[in-house]
Amino acid sequence: MTEFKVIFDKAELTEIVENAVQRKFTELTRLNNPPRKVRSLRELAKYLDISLSKVQQLKNAGKIPFYQDGRVVIFDLDQIDQAFNSSKISKELKA
Repeated sequence: MTEFKVIFDKAELTEIVENAVQRKFTELTRLNNPPRKVRSLRELAKYLDISLSKVQQLKNAGKIPFYQDGRVVIFDLDQIDQAFNSSKISKELKA
């Protein structure tokens, strides 16, 4: 077996260790916090505390993000929250 010696200065070693720790932390955070999703209009209406018909209108108008897996409509709650916070949707619901 061949032996190699690698020499790092303190700053280089610190950077290598910090990068490795950050990558592992990011990986573990993703594993422990899976995306929050609901898989139906009814579940989203309950989450938002609005009517099923209003959720259908928002979806059809393209005002809320979603994707489909066959016949199942899937909503990422983080994206939904972001859509409500960054637009006039919540004002529209109050009207």
